[in-house]
Amino acid sequence: MNNDVELITNSEAETHQLAAELSNYAGVGDFFGLTGDLGAGKSVFARAFLQTLASNQHLEVPSPTFTLVQTYGDLRLKASHFDLYRIVEKSEVDELGLDDALIDGIALVEWPDRIAEYHFTDRLMISIDDVSPNTRKFTLTGHGQWQQKLERWRASAAFLQKAGWGSARRRFLQGDASHRRYERIDDKTRHCILMDMPHRSDGPAIRDGKSYSSLAHLAEGVKPFITMTKGLQSLDLSPPQIFASQPDDGFLLLEDLGANVYFDMAANGEDMTTPMRAAIDVLVHMSTRLSAPHPAPELSDHIIPIYDRAALQIEIELLPDWYWPRLKGKAIADNDRTEFLELWQPLWQHLEHCPKIWTLRDYHSPNLIWLPERQGVARVGLLDYQDTVMGAPAYDLMSLLQDARRDVTAQEEAQLYAYYWQQLERTNADYDRDDFDFAYAILGAQRATKILGIFARLADRDNKPLYLAHMPRVRIYLERNLQHARLQPLKRWFDNHLPRQT
Repeated sequence: MNNDVELITNSEAETHQLAAELSNYAGVGDFFGLTGDLGAGKSVFARAFLQTLASNQHLEVPSPTFTLVQTYGDLRLKASHFDLYRIVEKSEVDELGLDDALIDGIALVEWPDRIAEYHFTDRLMISIDDVSPNTRKFTLTGHGQWQQKLERWRASAAFLQKAGWGSARRRFLQGDASHRRYERIDDKTRHCILMDMPHRSDGPAIRDGKSYSSLAHLAEGVKPFITMTKGLQSLDLSPPQIFASQPDDGFLLLEDLGANVYFDMAANGEDMTTPMRAAIDVLVHMSTRLSAPHPAPELSDHIIPIYDRAALQIEIELLPDWYWPRLKGKAIADNDRTEFLELWQPLWQHLEHCPKIWTLRDYHSPNLIWLPERQGVARVGLLDYQDTVMGAPAYDLMSLLQDARRDVTAQEEAQLYAYYWQQLERTNADYDRDDFDFAYAILGAQRATKILGIFARLADRDNKPLYLAHMPRVRIYLERNLQHARLQPLKRWFDNHLPRQT
């Protein structure tokens, strides 16, 4: 299959834009080969590519003609820029560390024909022809993941053109651990967010003919996001407005809710008292609006799944499947796995009898935006709610107060938990406090268990080791939940098999 993409740039600015857009798709292990005659523009392209990765248009990018390689560590991705024009022997390339550069970063290689015998799996070959002093012809050929990335880039460009944003500047926006991508789109005085979520399941069928994402009730496209946006708006909350959509292809243009992300605010040392209480007010508001006798808003084209035993179970199985072997260096024994799974069964039974409301599932600091200019519960911007299920009200509160991405002390958690109940008692939500406390502990233990497995899987399967840094925090949360008197059997299993390293 020939997936070559040919295009023309008529100025250096257009070449810069092309390099910038392609850099948004770069990931660890990617090889970029730049071919063309002397003066064709390889270094111009590489410079713009690296400056975009650095979010700094003034980053100095000297030509590596004489040094042969120039490395850059303080970018979105670690990058190495090679110039192999003077290379004669393959051994010289080995000494430059090209293979090592791809372990935890990317490589831009001018004159890649000098190493024709190298065949890197995920590579984009960029051929540049000098047509005239200002005009360049680019031929892009993708291999491995870059076949799909090229197709996705072209499809997104067509979507933006159709939506009236074709000439806008596209900038990478940090996403999450999923296959979704985000970009900030700027067009002079207006801006928005591109959400790129191609329809796909998370792997092959693993049980009852269903994939992991199907069992865990994870959205496999953007349609649930569209529907839940309408539902949350009907509750007077602040999800982003949707400006344009192409759901069959997985593209949305969303309102840019701004840069006041809770995670960043906390990391910068800002006082989070008011924003955190506002986030809890949202949960109290949802409990009030979605609990009997109030009917939930009609969602005509989407049925919110129940966070059932099958979903909860498949998530905790990530721990024996991925976390255990990472920690112990070997697979879990069948009897240890069986004991682990059996300990959860009575816990699922308790959750089945809890009240059920909309549960956003990832209600934590990276997905909350502070909007102080708005009023009441609308002050909290909401993101990443496409996986909403019908679950226990304790879940989103626990997700907020046991944030896997930032430290929440036991004292802060207790104070905010008390605030939740103070506010809830003023409403008509009829929750039994003991049952709620137990559900909170169960779901906290379940979520921590799941996350430990997910972070191990991201590191070992998906080559995303950065998530491992959060594991110690998650283990602390797990230990907090296991202190509940009715979770002592599960606590003993962890103490015996996976004690927390102090």
